[in-house]
Amino acid sequence: MRKAMIVPGAAVAALAAAGCATGAGPGLVMTLEPSTTRVEGWLASDGELTVFPRPLKAAYDPYAGDERARCGSVIDATGQGRAALAKLNGRRVIVTGEAVAWDALADGTEPGDRLLGRKFYGEQVVLNGCVRSFVFVARTVVAVK
Repeated sequence: MRKAMIVPGAAVAALAAAGCATGAGPGLVMTLEPSTTRVEGWLASDGELTVFPRPLKAAYDPYAGDERARCGSVIDATGQGRAALAKLNGRRVIVTGEAVAWDALADGTEPGDRLLGRKFYGEQVVLNGCVRSFVFVARTVVAVK
């Protein structure tokens, strides 16, 4: 039988404060609106291309809380291709480009597209798994050193 570890509330609060003081993330929020031309966060390229406002996405829930705390779906308009961007998977990046309203993207023409709510930016399928009002069209993606 495993022993439970009990940590006093004050110790938990101190650890949380220390973690917040280390600058673990750029504000832990990401604003996507018509004027947004730059986002910073952690790139995920496994599946839909996304940027997370936190380094860990394991406990991520796109339906919980403020939209600014959600990841941002990214459309690759860099010309680099997914293989080049995959090398940045899990790294903190700065992405420049422009925000586009999800509703302004072209609807798919196939019955499956409409059923699954798929939208398109040119030939790219945009899933918007981050469930935001805007997605981000990336012109450059650079790793933060």
